[in-house]
Amino acid sequence: MFNKTNCLRRLCFNLCIYHNFLFDGIILSFIIVGSIKLGADTYIEEGTTLETYSVLIDTSLTYIFFVEFLIISITRGFIVDENSYLRESFS
Repeated sequence: MFNKTNCLRRLCFNLCIYHNFLFDGIILSFIIVGSIKLGADTYIEEGTTLETYSVLIDTSLTYIFFVEFLIISITRGFIVDENSYLRESFS
């Protein structure tokens, strides 16, 4: 869909590859926040303000992980390229 000289693909490439430790660290921190939130959901009572915040965090994390998916898919390709998103077992 995007050739290797596409401006958007180069921007995503620079974000993922050149700032790899920062990008991975940010995503890892959101994974940790999501895991802690998942454990905390066990103790949150229904109908409270805390439940509203829990839903807000869930929605936010969903959008963040979707944006991560888009950035990585644009950078590496989705399925056709050799190291594309679906062909790499780590993704």
